[in-house]
Amino acid sequence: MDSTTYISGHKNPDTDTISAALAYAYLKRALGYDVTPIRLGNINAETRYVLERFNLKEPLLKYDIKATVFDIDFDDPIIAYEDETLKDVWHKMLVNNKNATAIVSEDGKLVGVVGISDITNALLSLSTGDYQYLKVTPLANIVTAVNGVLAYEGDCFNTNGKVKIATSAFDEDNEEEYHDCIVLSSARKESQLKAITKKAAVVIAANTKEFDTEVIKEAKAYNCSLIAGVDDLITITQSITQAIPIGLVMTREMVTFNIYDYIEDVKEIIAQSRYRQYPIVDNNYRIVGMMSRYHLFNLTKKKVILVDHNEISQSIEGIEEAEVVEIIDHHRLGDITTDLPVYFRNEICGSSSTIISKLFEEYKVEIPPDHAGLMLSAIISDTMNFNSPTCIDQDRIQAEKLAEIAQVDINELGNSILAISASLKTKTTAEIIHNDIKEFNINSYKIAIGQVNIMSVEDLKTVREEVVEYMESHCLTNRLDIMAMLFSLIDGSGSYLLAVGKDSQHLNEAFKKYSKTENKLTFLPGIISRKQQVIPIVSQHLQTIKNH
Repeated sequence: MDSTTYISGHKNPDTDTISAALAYAYLKRALGYDVTPIRLGNINAETRYVLERFNLKEPLLKYDIKATVFDIDFDDPIIAYEDETLKDVWHKMLVNNKNATAIVSEDGKLVGVVGISDITNALLSLSTGDYQYLKVTPLANIVTAVNGVLAYEGDCFNTNGKVKIATSAFDEDNEEEYHDCIVLSSARKESQLKAITKKAAVVIAANTKEFDTEVIKEAKAYNCSLIAGVDDLITITQSITQAIPIGLVMTREMVTFNIYDYIEDVKEIIAQSRYRQYPIVDNNYRIVGMMSRYHLFNLTKKKVILVDHNEISQSIEGIEEAEVVEIIDHHRLGDITTDLPVYFRNEICGSSSTIISKLFEEYKVEIPPDHAGLMLSAIISDTMNFNSPTCIDQDRIQAEKLAEIAQVDINELGNSILAISASLKTKTTAEIIHNDIKEFNINSYKIAIGQVNIMSVEDLKTVREEVVEYMESHCLTNRLDIMAMLFSLIDGSGSYLLAVGKDSQHLNEAFKKYSKTENKLTFLPGIISRKQQVIPIVSQHLQTIKNH
């Protein structure tokens, strides 16, 4: 069962969301929590540079947090091999109080399942005149089942599967009376000899420690195997069918589930099947557990901590099925809902890493230099080197503290980060678009807004046509009403706006009074914050349209 708590940033991760996940995971672990930082997509060039510079590994890539079979508290499996007897398997099930056993091959792979009904049907097979199972049961299994000792083994054990009880009376006219049968005999020498001379395949003698020398001599002559049984005849009679190999009665047609199968898919399959037990296997088809219908009612939700976002559209797939236990963010309130009260830390600042840096101080946990450098980089990135209107004094204060811990020069680090983030020459069109794009649901409009830094308008001119073409395709594929890209100048003077989509005119109208045309492009002077400037303006305008 998955017991860890995942710490997840938003889709299309930027430096701040990666930093928040890694740094907060370090803090939570220091406080004794089992947490795993994850990312929801590939990291961009800027984040890769920061991670490499401070020698940190990127978080685990995870595409969804949907419940899987692994999250169920399923039963440990009872395992048996195909050649084991019904007696042994039945005993395993009784001792472990289970009603099904997984049958595996010698290399441990699942080959079948046997339930109580399969065993009882086999045990009753003789009473219905069905000899198919005992006909192919090995002699060694019979010895084990009757709690006997093999006194003599014939050259070739071949039986028709019929079980007969020998008497001392000899019938000369019935030569086929015991031919190739499994004959149960008393301790009397006469009964044993009769069965042997009538060409029995094996004679099992009750209450017998050893056979008479004449009996052994005749057994060798007639190629008849001998088993000395310490139990009485009635007990041996009841035990004989328990010698059947479990592989003969197991069910080979099974409905199995992989440990990583989604629960939503499992429920659909189980609803259309008739089985009581379902084997759970790993990727090598080795048995790891058994599941029945009632296990689905005991599903434990995966726990997740959200950092740097609190909107469903930006979060991991399947977030609705998970249990959100904490949120650390610096954006507007979104649409994440919870069943129980959670720790929600939302502050007006330029970076989630600013908040997490403060949390280290509040919990009195020492920040290691590598994580200090990471959080400092995130603050620089999210505030555009402290030029963004979202930047507050706390961002600068925490940045200075982190720089001292990491032993780095803020200006040098800032210039390095902005140089990488603002370079479009080394980025593909897809990388430019997905560098930092977020989806929003605003007044029934599905909107995606991306942002990328540039050195000058000349950088944008060289890629404009390809970017617009890609945006239009992305907008149609993802059924967006509006898609916009902000190309923000790293000097903080403003951003160039590109917008596409069937309702993109609403976005252009929203920024009409804030914009001016430069180089045949829409320029937004002083607007470089998607969070604090763009989203509020768009929301207000769309609300106005809705009211009218």
